[in-house]
Amino acid sequence: MNTKYQKTLKIIIEKVVQERQSSIEIINLKLIELYWEIGNMLLTIKEEENFGNDIIKKLSIDLSKKFPDMKGFSARNIKYMIKFAKTYEQYNLLKEVLYKLSWSHHKVLIQKVKDEKERLWYINKTIKYNWPVNIMEEQIEHKLYEKVQNEDIINKLIVNKTQTFENIAKDPYSLSLILLNTQNNIESKMPSIEDIENLINRKFEYYINKMQENTTEKQEYKKHSGIDYVKIGENIRNARKNKNYTQEILSDKLGVSIAFYSRLERGSMHINLKRLSQICEVLGVTEGEVLNGNIKREIDY
Repeated sequence: MNTKYQKTLKIIIEKVVQERQSSIEIINLKLIELYWEIGNMLLTIKEEENFGNDIIKKLSIDLSKKFPDMKGFSARNIKYMIKFAKTYEQYNLLKEVLYKLSWSHHKVLIQKVKDEKERLWYINKTIKYNWPVNIMEEQIEHKLYEKVQNEDIINKLIVNKTQTFENIAKDPYSLSLILLNTQNNIESKMPSIEDIENLINRKFEYYINKMQENTTEKQEYKKHSGIDYVKIGENIRNARKNKNYTQEILSDKLGVSIAFYSRLERGSMHINLKRLSQICEVLGVTEGEVLNGNIKREIDY
């Protein structure tokens, strides 16, 4: 009975993993295609009508009002869509490779790697070694493409144990499309367990923040929790400035509004572990350094 149960459990787990991976890949494919199509459309209009930043800002406002749960319609991100379409004019020939990376990966690539051959090299290595965004960005900044002469060198690099589809699942742009599809009853694959956990965390943050709006309750909560959110916010702010990021850049990388992020830095709201881990991954610091350490400001920005 025990052996039969273990065998059945293994089969079920494999099916769940396969279905989860398939769901995430489909969602990411749709997201990348959507952003390319928007970018290509705007690129064509821009060349014909010669419109500038004012139109992009207006478009950002209108789309954000229409789709308030989607994180991808900031003016900055719309400009990335245009760059993405311009970078990959032959999108249909490359989409089978491009959709294997998250939108956050692509933003870094089109911003920091201008050479087409070099960019495709980083794409292939990121897929092969399952690099999350921060690891890939470090490799680019360290000019790995120029340094690597053979496969023996790259085989010594860190191989991330997290599967590529899990890196995509953590991307806030992909998640926002999942939530939009669910809310609008658009036919789509079921969200993953992690997506559901994120929704729960968002609800939890909402109630905690409501409680903290009252000064007395906020002081009482801090007293019992023993968590110094002001200190955490200060460490995050110093880590951001050491990374040479503005609040706008970091909030964009996290897929949140500047107002939301600035409250984190001020320590005026609760931060859960998932959000903390996301911030630490982008800033290249550990959770322990932010929670218990004293991150010093190294660069004036």
